[in-house]
Amino acid sequence: MVRIFMALSGFAILLLIAVSLIVHSLSVAEIERCKNNAVIAKLKGVSLNISTQIEFLEKILNNISHSPLLLTAVKSKEAISIQKAITPFENNLPGVMKLRLLLPGKQLPDKTNIPHLGFADIEMVKRGFTTPQVPAAIQGTEANRHLGIIHQVLKENKVVGVLLASFHYDFLQKALRNISVENMYAELRQGSLVLSKIGDNSLKHLGETGQAKIKGTNWIIYYWAIPTHDMFYMSLLAATVLIPILLLCLATFIAFRRETAILHKDQNVVVNVVRGLLKGKTHGNHPVAFNEMKILISNLLQLQRVSATQQAKLEGGSESELANLLNLIDTDNK
Repeated sequence: MVRIFMALSGFAILLLIAVSLIVHSLSVAEIERCKNNAVIAKLKGVSLNISTQIEFLEKILNNISHSPLLLTAVKSKEAISIQKAITPFENNLPGVMKLRLLLPGKQLPDKTNIPHLGFADIEMVKRGFTTPQVPAAIQGTEANRHLGIIHQVLKENKVVGVLLASFHYDFLQKALRNISVENMYAELRQGSLVLSKIGDNSLKHLGETGQAKIKGTNWIIYYWAIPTHDMFYMSLLAATVLIPILLLCLATFIAFRRETAILHKDQNVVVNVVRGLLKGKTHGNHPVAFNEMKILISNLLQLQRVSATQQAKLEGGSESELANLLNLIDTDNK
């Protein structure tokens, strides 16, 4: 029985250790999940912030497009008048690199100003003459890379020109840098062009976790995080707890059956010893497994020996008294 108790105690300790480990793992996983959710919320906040800034710049261009001075310059179709009309706005527009007003007709690249008017800008302007809303986009390369935003200039509901504003895009590059991330990687991308990134890019091999689209643009924030699936950890918890319990029950059953069988054998040995003592047999081999049974058999044998000794003393004492009595009788007769 001591061995059963020791086995149960060992399994109980192992089970306690296993449960403690899995509870600790679940706690760590829950903390990581909360951290990831907080970062994801921040990323969505960044997306909203960028979208708000783009909307703000588009509203400024909308106000400029309704300027009477600008409409007069467009009507004149003179390059000098147009440049004179847009220069005050260009000088006061926050973050602008170049402000252009393009009229209908064939457009040619411009490499005299920074940033250059490239083919991607011209294509955007062409779309602007036919499409009311064209998403803002990063255009150009190296020193000429800029954020391009266009807006239609309307007169009597007719598109008479398109404003093309080229902005610095450093606010996009800094968009993700103020976010503190752990176990996560994020990228702000326009197609395959990475505009900003933060975190450990080795996490990309885990597969994309999610994305946040930026309204009014073709930009998307992609993010990758170490997975913390609740079902996985719940399954792990169940397996970690239930398997040791099942093993404990199985081990207890096996140990109980084994000890019961051994106890039954020891009981038979004790019964045989008692039967032998009743028949006067005090010697022999009595193999038993339990120490308690050994002690019991030893006590029974010792009790039998003591009983036999006392019986012998009693019997020996009676014969001596009878002999003395006979001697006294013989003496008196003489």
